[in-house]
Amino acid sequence: MVVPHYLPTMPVSVFRFEYWFTVVVVIASILVFLKWPNRWLRLAFLWYLFSIFFLLNFDYGRVVQMVADRYMYLPSVGFCFFAGHIIDKIFKKKFFLSSVGKFAVLIFLAGIAFFLAGRTFSQVGVWKNSLVLWNYTIKHNPASYLAFNNRGRVYERSREFELALTDYKEAVRLNPIYEKAYKNMAMVFEGMGDLQSAFDSYSKAIKIKANYFEALNNRALLFEKRGDNAAALRDYDQAIASNSKYVLGYANRGALFLKLGEMDHSLADLTRAIALAPNHLDAYKNRSSWYLQMNMLAEALQDCQQAVHLNRSDPTTHMICSVVYQKMGDYALALKYAESERHFGYSVDEKYITNLKVKFSDK
Repeated sequence: MVVPHYLPTMPVSVFRFEYWFTVVVVIASILVFLKWPNRWLRLAFLWYLFSIFFLLNFDYGRVVQMVADRYMYLPSVGFCFFAGHIIDKIFKKKFFLSSVGKFAVLIFLAGIAFFLAGRTFSQVGVWKNSLVLWNYTIKHNPASYLAFNNRGRVYERSREFELALTDYKEAVRLNPIYEKAYKNMAMVFEGMGDLQSAFDSYSKAIKIKANYFEALNNRALLFEKRGDNAAALRDYDQAIASNSKYVLGYANRGALFLKLGEMDHSLADLTRAIALAPNHLDAYKNRSSWYLQMNMLAEALQDCQQAVHLNRSDPTTHMICSVVYQKMGDYALALKYAESERHFGYSVDEKYITNLKVKFSDK
């Protein structure tokens, strides 16, 4: 049975059939390679060894899947050449001299081709969509924690939080040290409004993998909501130390520095985030706010306009631009952007709107 995720037989031991039999096959293959002086067979073996080498995963702690059927596609080409060589010899009367024999071989080959075509057609249906794929995997390999985690992601994206949570819990039951499932479970808890459970799940993920920068970043955001800015900064620092190119870490830490009034650190982080991701909306918004607080209006306007370009329906951006234009004395555009925010369903201080209208009419 072909499934998308295979689990290694545990524990790893030479006394288990899967492992000692593999050694036997390898030794037998080497003997065949050395004793059978057929250049096509040797081509098949060498093609297999050299092509599969780059697909081998030696670090199971880092790579979830050590083996996969797709890893066999390219390495098998050499054996296809060898099979073609054998068929060619058959049809050149090396083995069968009669036409009846060649016809029998032809029928046999046609049967194999139809069988493989049918299996291919059946297998393609497994990949219809992600839900079908992981349902199939769980049906045939119910111990696959990866399948439960990935099906949980499908449910999460469709906001079926209870189903997602059930799958994530099964994933960590099957593999208690699978940090991704804990992180995903935390995100579901956040979507359900259960911030304490989300915090606990992020912490479990980080306990398993101390440099799990995504979980660190998300837990930092929860620390911010609790008002524990010092703990949030520690998590942001650790996330960035774990991944020096982690855009969200820089963007969120820069926003927190801005809130704390640490302006130099804030500007450095926000600028770094934009350098790494030139289309990062929040980084542009926060850097525009930074420039606004420093009364650097031209720079603030440039950043808020870039943010509007990235997402014209984001109301916060319109309000920042409104304040920038108001400080620049362009009350018409300030009023336009303020009313744009109200257009998107967000409340705007009526006194602010009235004041802009008065100044615009006076001007």
